[in-house]
Amino acid sequence: MSIQGRCRVDPRTKDLVQRILPNEIAVVNHIDLDEIAAESLLRKRIKA
Repeated sequence: MSIQGRCRVDPRTKDLVQRILPNEIAVVNHIDLDEIAAESLLRKRIKA
């Protein structure tokens, strides 16, 4: 399976959520993503 689209990267998930648009790909490098951050990304309707 291949996923294509624009990627957004930010060391802080809080900042990434403010910039990312629907159908974009969030690149997150966290060992333990907290529930609030995960829900914030889901509300943005990201692709991956």
